[in-house]
Amino acid sequence: MKKQHFIVFASVLIVLFTVTLLAQNKPKDPYGKADKAEVIVRQVKPNHFVFELGWDNDEKLAALTFPLIVKGKNFKMHYDSVSWKGRAEGFAVKSVLPIDSLQQVLVGLLADITGSTPPLGEGKGALAKLYFTVDSGTKRAIDVCEIMVDTTTIGASNNTLYGVIPDGTGGIHPAYSVVRMSAAGQPILCK
Repeated sequence: MKKQHFIVFASVLIVLFTVTLLAQNKPKDPYGKADKAEVIVRQVKPNHFVFELGWDNDEKLAALTFPLIVKGKNFKMHYDSVSWKGRAEGFAVKSVLPIDSLQQVLVGLLADITGSTPPLGEGKGALAKLYFTVDSGTKRAIDVCEIMVDTTTIGASNNTLYGVIPDGTGGIHPAYSVVRMSAAGQPILCK
């Protein structure tokens, strides 16, 4: 009887987990066309990688959360640093919270609490570059196709991939994609 309860319980957990993952990948944008959030992964030198975060929006945004899980197949990735480039420069508050033990990183951007800094305007482009290193215990060269990067939910506030419009009454859940590039800057198709 205990085995049947366990199987039912495990089945329910699997269904809930699958529904949560599918909901994360479904864009929701009541203010126009669906926004797009993109991560471009590129090797900068052996076992050192840059993750360029981009956002394409057709409405103004006052805040963004960009939570990611970055891990490898049988190796760990560690967050090193951030470079705020392009569209993020207009935000008053820019932060990165790495959670190395879970191989997660939460990027947060806030235009301004006082309203003196304008929100992110409509457009497309890079927000930040995150730099990661493969765990020093890994003795072989790692390829970009061996790195998994995806959106995730990071507690305690259940941060998800999300944008907030300036009046704070609504939000955007963008479409999400990952592009892997060779060190020479050419797109790579991974199997």
